[in-house]
Amino acid sequence: MSTKTGEITEERHYYATSIKTESRSFQEVIEIIRRHWNIENSLHNIKDKTWNEDKHLLRRPRLGENFAVLLNLSIGFLHQLKIFGENCPISRRATKLSFRPELIFDIIT
Repeated sequence: MSTKTGEITEERHYYATSIKTESRSFQEVIEIIRRHWNIENSLHNIKDKTWNEDKHLLRRPRLGENFAVLLNLSIGFLHQLKIFGENCPISRRATKLSFRPELIFDIIT
């Protein structure tokens, strides 16, 4: 339903998948797809909002893959980092570390 007009609307989504749909119920397939996109969207949100990933124009061969590896490593590192509190968002952890880079050496040693 549209929140602006109150009109009932219909959306169709098409997915290509390797899931063997014959052996699963419709509900199971939907749940698998939703879980995948939930993970995909939350990870993309972190990458784009914290490091502006969509704005990077990497034109050299392999540079994009290397950048993605470094980005994923940094996200993993920040995710494990608990010194700023359990509920501190990754973007805030990155900002705090940028102001106090000496903490990085204390953490990794």
